[in-house]
Amino acid sequence: MIQPTQQAILSSLAEICELSEDVRFGQLVDFLGFLANKRLAEIDDEQLLRTIEEHRGDLLRRRSLAAEPRS
Repeated sequence: MIQPTQQAILSSLAEICELSEDVRFGQLVDFLGFLANKRLAEIDDEQLLRTIEEHRGDLLRRRSLAAEPRS
């Protein structure tokens, strides 16, 4: 059985993949390690989930800013 935190990680990764269509999955995973400022093997599930959620929030903010009409 997948733990709830791991299930949340998988769901959030799927959403980030949809928001970042031009990024390969390996690039995304590598970038998440960069954002967490650790090697991937050193990141615990809770920290990974926080990092993913922060990145998802950034992507959503950028998307909404890009959709705003410019004057």
